[in-house]
Amino acid sequence: MDFQEAESKYFELKGRLNSGRLTEEQFQAEVARLRIHDDEGRYWTVDARSGGWLLYDGTRWVPAQPPGSAAAPPPPPSAAPSGRKGGSSPVFLVGALAVAAVLCLVALGGAVILLSRTGGADGTAAEPAAVTQGQAERIADDLVIKEFPEMKGAEKTLGSFQNPAGTRFWTVTYRQDVQAELEGVSYRIPNVVIVSVDQETGEPVVAVSG
Repeated sequence: MDFQEAESKYFELKGRLNSGRLTEEQFQAEVARLRIHDDEGRYWTVDARSGGWLLYDGTRWVPAQPPGSAAAPPPPPSAAPSGRKGGSSPVFLVGALAVAAVLCLVALGGAVILLSRTGGADGTAAEPAAVTQGQAERIADDLVIKEFPEMKGAEKTLGSFQNPAGTRFWTVTYRQDVQAELEGVSYRIPNVVIVSVDQETGEPVVAVSG
């Protein structure tokens, strides 16, 4: 796939999203696969929100123009909005151990679990994720707004981790304290929702407290 083919595919996906033939989650996952490895060894991906190009500079994705491109890509074709159709809801898993770890940190005065980006064995930067951290954050935000509306306005922290099988995830942790009273004593109890987004597929997994 070259740059022109990737742009054409992006606008096709955008049209399918606007017409209701793709859900937002499916759109994000498909756009994440539009990644180019150019002749200079650099990685490029399409920004799902703007349709512009992002270049991986070794640590993060930054806006850039691909080789031989004089201008930004044209705007996507218009389509009449319609209700979202099809697509299955994300699978929700209650990660008791993950939530317990977060709550332990909270009790000890810590903020949230925040793990650093995984590098190569020789200390060099790892190959960039197909799903960017910004894309993962939008996937997580959309999911939480839909499934956990009571967490609107919650404190949010971004991170990443790699499981023992080598799968990398972006994490978005939402925390919102609630007031509770027991036997005349008032307590602040943290509500925590952790959304882990697979860096390759964009599939979210959710762990909740309570």
